Amino acid sequence: MTQDEVPESSKETEDAQPESWSILIGIVFGGIFLLLLEIGWTLNSGVHHHVFVSKPFYFASLVAMTFGLWLLHALPAWGLYELGRRYIARREVLLPAAAAIFGVSIQQTLLMGDGIGAHPKFLMIRVGFLIGFPLLFAFLTWLLITPRLEILFRYRMASGGLVLSVAFNLMVFIDYQQFHGHLAAFNAAVFVCMMMPLWRRPFMRRVTIAVAALVALTTAFVIPDQEQARTHVQRFSHIPASLGNGLPLGPFVQIQPDRLFEVQRAASPELQQYYETFFEQEGKFEATDPRGDNVLFIVVESVRADYWDDPELTPRFHEWKDQGIHIPRGIANYPATPLAYGAMFTAQPPSVVAQTPYWGQNRLFDRIKQDFDHLFFTRPDISWFEHTAITDFFVPRSGEINAHQTGPQGLTYLRENISQLEDGESFFSWVHLYEPHSPYEAREPWVDGADDDMSKYRSEIAYTDHHLGEFMEWFFEQPLAEDTLVILVADHGQGMGEEIFGEEFWGHHVHVHNVVSNVPMFFAGPDLPRGKRDEDLGVMQLDMMPTIYDFTGHALPEEMVPQGNSVYHLLEERPDRPMVTEAFSIRGGQFFDFVANAQEGGDVDELRREFHRISTDGQRYSPKIALQYGDHKIVYDRLLQRSWVYNIAEDPQERRNLVDEDPEIAEKMKRRLSIWNDLQGEVVRQLDELLVH
Repeated sequence: MTQDEVPESSKETEDAQPESWSILIGIVFGGIFLLLLEIGWTLNSGVHHHVFVSKPFYFASLVAMTFGLWLLHALPAWGLYELGRRYIARREVLLPAAAAIFGVSIQQTLLMGDGIGAHPKFLMIRVGFLIGFPLLFAFLTWLLITPRLEILFRYRMASGGLVLSVAFNLMVFIDYQQFHGHLAAFNAAVFVCMMMPLWRRPFMRRVTIAVAALVALTTAFVIPDQEQARTHVQRFSHIPASLGNGLPLGPFVQIQPDRLFEVQRAASPELQQYYETFFEQEGKFEATDPRGDNVLFIVVESVRADYWDDPELTPRFHEWKDQGIHIPRGIANYPATPLAYGAMFTAQPPSVVAQTPYWGQNRLFDRIKQDFDHLFFTRPDISWFEHTAITDFFVPRSGEINAHQTGPQGLTYLRENISQLEDGESFFSWVHLYEPHSPYEAREPWVDGADDDMSKYRSEIAYTDHHLGEFMEWFFEQPLAEDTLVILVADHGQGMGEEIFGEEFWGHHVHVHNVVSNVPMFFAGPDLPRGKRDEDLGVMQLDMMPTIYDFTGHALPEEMVPQGNSVYHLLEERPDRPMVTEAFSIRGGQFFDFVANAQEGGDVDELRREFHRISTDGQRYSPKIALQYGDHKIVYDRLLQRSWVYNIAEDPQERRNLVDEDPEIAEKMKRRLSIWNDLQGEVVRQLDELLVH
C-alpha cells in the first residue's frame, strides 16, 4: 500500500493523536492569536493614544505580557493533559470533562462580575450560563477530537463557535475581567485545536523558533521597566489584564496598587493642621438646644449636579428650593450607593468605613433615634436594596423598612404616615428614589423622543423631580414643616458619555471626576437660610449625620472621631478643608457582601487584608482617589501611581491637567493628599483602640 493509499480511518486517528512537539507549536501560535486580538482591540478602541509611556514600549509590553500569561497557563495545562491522556483516561473522555469544568468556572466568574446581579433578566442569564456554557464547551471540544465525524464538519462547527466567542469576548460584558480571562484562554485553546494539521508542517518549527526569539527580545526590552510595563498593561489592556485577573496564576505577575494608608500616625506639622481642621472646629462636639423635632431625609439615585441644577429639567425643584439653601455642587464621597451611605451615616470616608467594624457596633443613628416617636423608612423594592449593605449603616438588620415599587409609591408611604401623626409627635423619615438608575425608562411626557440612554436618563430625572415636587409642595404646607430638617442629597452622579482618560464613560463606580463626585444638596429647616444658593460652601456626604446631630441638639461623640461637620457650623465658619471622593476596584455582589460583612468584627487585620485584596484589581477599574481643596482638585490613580491636577473653578470639565503646567500647585495638592491619607491612618488607629476597650 502506498502512502497515498492510507485508509481514511488511519488519517482520522492520526489527526486525533498529534505529537507533543506539534502541540507545543500550537501553543506558541495560540499566544500569537491572543496578541492579534489584543492589538486589534487596542487600535480599534484607540486606548493606545492615552497611555503614559511611549507607544513602542507599550506594544512591547503587550507582547511580553500576553505571551507570558498565556504560556504560564497553557504549558502546565498541556503537561497535565499529557499525564491524563497517558495514565488516567482516553482523550475522548478527558477533554470534554475538562471543558465542562472550564465552562462551570466561566459562568461562576461571570456571575460574580460587577453589577450583573442588578440585571432585570439575571435569573435567565444565570440559568443560561450555568447550563449552556459547560454543554457548549464540551460539545465543541468533542467535535475537535472525535474521529467519528467528518473532519471538515468538525472544523466548520468549531470555527463558528470560535468566531462567536471571540465576538462575545470583544464586544459583550467587556468589564467582567474574570470571565474574559477564561473566555480568552478558551478562544486560544480552540484555535490551537482547529489548526492542528498546520502544526505538523516542518517549516512551523522554524517559525516557532523565530517567534520565540522575537518574544524573548521584546521581553528583554521591557525588563528594565518591568513594573511600569506590567502596570500599564494591567491598566489599559483588555485580554492580558483579563488573563491576569481571571486565571489562577495571574496574580503572580499582577502589580498591587498603593495601599490606602498605614494605620499609624505620621508625626508632622501638616498632619496636626489637618487634625485641627477636622476635629477642633468650634462647636462640633458640643451639645446645644434642639432646633426642631423632625427629620425628612431624601436620597435621589444617580443624579449628577449639573442636570439637577437645570431649571428646564427640574422645574419643580426650582419652585420649592426657596424654602432652604441649595448647594448645587456637593461632594459625594463614593461613586456607588453602599459606601455613599456609609459616608452619610458614619461621618467617615469610605476607606475608613471599609477597614474598621466599629461603625457596626456603634451606629451614630442609634444614639439619637430615641428622640423620635416614629421612624418611617422606605426603600426601593429591588434586589440590591434587599441586601443589608446599604441600610446596615443606620438600621439593625431586624429593623422594619417598607419596600416601594416606585418612587411615587415611596413618597405616598411617607405622606400617609406623616398625615396620621398626632399633635406633638415627632418623626425621622428616609426615602430613596431609585428611578434615575440604569436601565433607564422613557418617562412620558418628559422624554424628548430620542430612543437613547441620554434622553431616557434625563426623563427619569424629570419624572423624579415632578413627583418629588408634588410631595414637597404638600409637605411645606403642613404646620410641622416649620420644625423639620429637610435634607435632599444624591448618592452619586452619573457619567453620560463624557471622555475620561481617553474613553467614553457611562454610569458610575470607576471614576472620581466631577460627573460622579458632584451631587446636588438641599437643606431646609429652623435656623437655616431660605432662598439661598451657595456655590462656594464646601459640603460633603460626611456632613449629613453631623447636621442631624446638631439639629437635634446632640453633641457628636468625640471618641468616634467623625470627620464630617454640621452644615450649621459650616455656614458660620466656612472652613477650608479637603473634600475627598474615593473609588475602589470592588463592585457588584462582592462589593455588597464585603460592606455588609465588614461590621461583623473578627480579626481586624484580616478584614484589612481582604479589603486590600478585593479592592485593588486594577485595569480600567483601577482604584482612585480625588481630593478637592479650594479651587483645585487632584485625581490619583493608585495603580498607575499617577496624578492629575485641575483648577475646577476655571475647568469644571477637568480637561486641562496642571501637573506639568503648574508644578508648584501640583506638589501642594500631592502633599495635601498624602497628609489626608496619614489622617485616615490616625483615625483608624483611634477606632482600633475603642475596639480593644
